[in-house]
Amino acid sequence: MKKYIYIILFMIFFSCNKPVVENTVNHCMLISNLEDSLLSLKQIVSEIKMIPLKETDDFLIGTIRKIKKTKTEYFILDDTHTKSLFCFDEAGIPLSKFCHIGNGPDEYIELLDFDINETKKEVAILSYPRNLYIVDWELKTIKKKIQLDQAFKRLVYKDNNLLLYDHSNETLVELNLFNEHFSTFFSWHKLKGHYLFPPQYVFYNVHNKLFFHSPGNDSVYVIKQNECLPYIALDFDHKENTYDLYKSHYNYELPIEKRLQYPLPRIHSFFYVGDQLLFSYTLGIFIFTNIPNLQNPFNRTNVCFTPALSDVTPYGNNTLLGWCNGSDIKDYKNIPIQMGNQNPYQDESIILLEYKLKNSFDEN
Repeated sequence: MKKYIYIILFMIFFSCNKPVVENTVNHCMLISNLEDSLLSLKQIVSEIKMIPLKETDDFLIGTIRKIKKTKTEYFILDDTHTKSLFCFDEAGIPLSKFCHIGNGPDEYIELLDFDINETKKEVAILSYPRNLYIVDWELKTIKKKIQLDQAFKRLVYKDNNLLLYDHSNETLVELNLFNEHFSTFFSWHKLKGHYLFPPQYVFYNVHNKLFFHSPGNDSVYVIKQNECLPYIALDFDHKENTYDLYKSHYNYELPIEKRLQYPLPRIHSFFYVGDQLLFSYTLGIFIFTNIPNLQNPFNRTNVCFTPALSDVTPYGNNTLLGWCNGSDIKDYKNIPIQMGNQNPYQDESIILLEYKLKNSFDEN
């Protein structure tokens, strides 16, 4: 059964001492409680484009975990129900899929992640058991299969190479796809229990910047050429005591009360509004979104209740990609809707969403 999970997303605007500066570490104070005013989705989103997918018996999607968009296609990962990677055109018509579930030589049990290389017209797919597939743009031909000796769960293209991340040992590895050589790119060892959260996404491509954040890390990094450089330092209450605690204890050893008292940051997504960089994060039990890139800092906190804006994917300028079921369209009745096609849909149908963000959240 397809499910659409509503997430309470809190949009937090806060005062910074100075705007984000390139080539330096910018400090950002995270909060873990709710204050001040309510900001509605209508004040954030100017329009939503809805693209109902034309699903067939061979193209049934259960849950969308990741979306990548090109000028003419949507690549969609369902890692839970069908364990497949799908490709639809811009009108929601199915084009192709990658699905090789089984125990055979070129088969897998789980699909974990994927990324696309538009220049080379190829797709990299990460699976369990430990295999990496490089397939053609049509998802039909396996051009290369590489057996991995680490439990990588996330990947991203870096030029014509790949970066792979292993949550279990907090190691970022670069793979040269030409000679299949692996080299350690970055590692971070500050916690006794490395596997603090279910495998979250750690790579975020936004406005030609590649951000990296590993679970529990107190820094957001930007990847440039052969370096992983600190970009935003995440500060929060009881930070020193929190890291002292997790240096000596595994996450599962601590009672829930202690984990809520000393939470670690978890990044969900990055995106821009105008020239302002936003990122949503969890600190404790709530999901917040901070704006550290304020040209004119001001003191105000806005709380926004919106469906699933925490796991959106940025695309182009001021656009976010998401999805919902047909039964959830009623939740957007106060926002202008543009239908991307005439495909019929039902309550359980999958509908892709393109949120067009306003240039300023102060607009009415």
